[in-house]
Amino acid sequence: MKKYVVGLLLLVLLSACANKTIQLPQVAVSGISEIQNHSEIWVFYKFDDDKIKSEINKNNTITSTHWIINIDKRLPMREVIPVLQMVKAKRAKKTIHSVEGVRDYLSYSDILDKKIALFQIDTIQYMTLDQSDLETMEKEKPCDYILKFTEDAIVLNQKKYLPSEWRKQLVESLSPGCMQLLFDQQISYQSYLQYRLELKTFLPKDISIENTEYILK
Repeated sequence: MKKYVVGLLLLVLLSACANKTIQLPQVAVSGISEIQNHSEIWVFYKFDDDKIKSEINKNNTITSTHWIINIDKRLPMREVIPVLQMVKAKRAKKTIHSVEGVRDYLSYSDILDKKIALFQIDTIQYMTLDQSDLETMEKEKPCDYILKFTEDAIVLNQKKYLPSEWRKQLVESLSPGCMQLLFDQQISYQSYLQYRLELKTFLPKDISIENTEYILK
């Protein structure tokens, strides 16, 4: 049985098999620090032909284990979302080696507790959304709140908040209901995971987050 135990903070994870480094997102939020029986997926930052691209090493993935997905924080979400969708599709394929109860996790550097921590994502589905579909969603409003994250603003039901002030002001404007999350494809994976984890720390318990998260094209 493999055991994933976190000790001192590591700002960079090293994949020995590929001899490459991954810079994990750094977030001041506590998370899961230990799991057993896991295999890992590595998603590297690559600059090729003047473009930022993701490079994936998933050769050691074992269906019967938990999966830890290590993604470089510098990658934009447009490069990350196909990886997450691939992981979801791979997990959904049942084989003779599939077992119940295995989970998928994103790893990050917990700078609060100085550990490597995990964020469970097996209940989350990731989908892309065109601008025209966003306009339809905002018009029909299938959920009480539509919360959209871009590089320079956080938008709740079409009302903008600055990243420096959104937590307090957002909470003060909420009443019980459901919330749909959307993330611009240009934001970094660091920003995505930081926003996503911070929501857990202050969002009222009577606000439920929809299981499907959208990346805006």
